[in-house]
Amino acid sequence: MSDFNIDVGAIPMTQSDGGYSLPITYPFQPRKVAVSETAKIGTETYDEKYFQRKGQELYYTGPNLVNQNGEIERAPYGGSSSKLRQESYQFIAGITDVNDRRAFLNILADRGMYEGGKPSRSMVDSKDLEAVGKYLLTMDRYGTTGLAGLGLFREEYPGGQASGGPSVRVTAREDVEKVLRDESLRLLGRPLTAREAREAVQFVQQQQVQRAGSAQQAPALSTAAATAVQAGREGEVAVQGAARAAEVLERLIGR
Repeated sequence: MSDFNIDVGAIPMTQSDGGYSLPITYPFQPRKVAVSETAKIGTETYDEKYFQRKGQELYYTGPNLVNQNGEIERAPYGGSSSKLRQESYQFIAGITDVNDRRAFLNILADRGMYEGGKPSRSMVDSKDLEAVGKYLLTMDRYGTTGLAGLGLFREEYPGGQASGGPSVRVTAREDVEKVLRDESLRLLGRPLTAREAREAVQFVQQQQVQRAGSAQQAPALSTAAATAVQAGREGEVAVQGAARAAEVLERLIGR
């Protein structure tokens, strides 16, 4: 993004504290980091248990956020509502080119972060900070900084929900994942990998957006999840189905 300074005014008033932290047991996905990051082991929250080596590459699985250069840059954005509000303000103020800022907020609006609305004229209104806060909490879940995680965010959340038409609500990622987990165990006999799960969630949500856009009723979540699980894995599904049939037959014979 550009580096053109503008004055966005004083930091807004903070809200009362609330719970915005991920649980300590949250299973962060490994993020590739520079080998030089091992120098941080033993400092602050950079426990050795969070670092994994795979051949010549180093991965980090801790709660701190990794930037686009593979450096563990900072602590999570969340923690309390007041902290998140300050982080949101600082992040949006850091996008110093007004056109870049507007483009970024439009990306959030296009993905429903404004609850069907659109960015304010000032771009630092309460609704802007709320939308940016949702984005930053997503970055905490990714374990990446706001700049590093933008591409993944655009992959995970389908566009097409900008104002100017009815707001399209898609099922939350966490709820889709729960159903996908059940369907993958039933159809494949195994859980989906992290990448497969991400692609399956995106498929289900995109189906919901497309059906809404064409005024068609979206299929039941379990049906959409089953379709997503089977897509490209028909052979696995057939093998698992045969295995289940064999188990049933064995039980019947054994009676």
